[in-house]
Amino acid sequence: QTSFDVGGSSFATGSGVSARSYGRSGYAVVGVDGLIWDQGYADWGAFEEVKVITADKGADQMNAGVTVNQVLKSGSNTWHWAFNQDLEKGSFQGTNFDDYLKNLGASVGSNKMTKIRETYGDISGPVLKDKFWFYFSYRDSYGGNFQPGFIRLSDGQQQEFYSKLESPTAKLTYQLNNAMKLDASWQLGRKWQPYRGASQYTPLEGSQNQDSWSTFGPNLKWTYIVG
Repeated sequence: QTSFDVGGSSFATGSGVSARSYGRSGYAVVGVDGLIWDQGYADWGAFEEVKVITADKGADQMNAGVTVNQVLKSGSNTWHWAFNQDLEKGSFQGTNFDDYLKNLGASVGSNKMTKIRETYGDISGPVLKDKFWFYFSYRDSYGGNFQPGFIRLSDGQQQEFYSKLESPTAKLTYQLNNAMKLDASWQLGRKWQPYRGASQYTPLEGSQNQDSWSTFGPNLKWTYIVG
């Protein structure tokens, strides 16, 4: 992000990498399990390892900017599962609204966070012990706030601007022999922002309904350890 995030105020408004290498921005490369892609809202809970490479890199790197490598979790012979629920309500947020702002025409709570919620869970384990394993996770996130001047024209009431992200992830691992294995993975990402472009100049009736999917994969990887 290139702007300040206060209590999740910039939730689901930027999916790229904002970074600089020797003072110059751009040329960033993001990879998930070796598959290069730089757009979409990845599920960070599904990653076993994240490696960030800045200016100090070798000739094996194709880009001049920041390189981010993300490795998805894999299943094993032991069953694992996790569940997490986060909730931040609008009542948690304080206010600095005073007579000065009131005299300028602002209204109480016009730039207030309404709710941020995130549900996450994953499970992994063996399909065939010592041979075939699986991993699956799912994330469902919601973030909303009141933007100054964003109203519904039909009644003049202020409306909630919100976004929703959904990210299912699946990975299968098959051990061919002691030196070879296959990995098949796929991470989807859905962004639903029903009032995209909302502002004090764009009412609810004039906003856009964004309902889009991005995908990391499907990805098939063959690993061969020669020696």
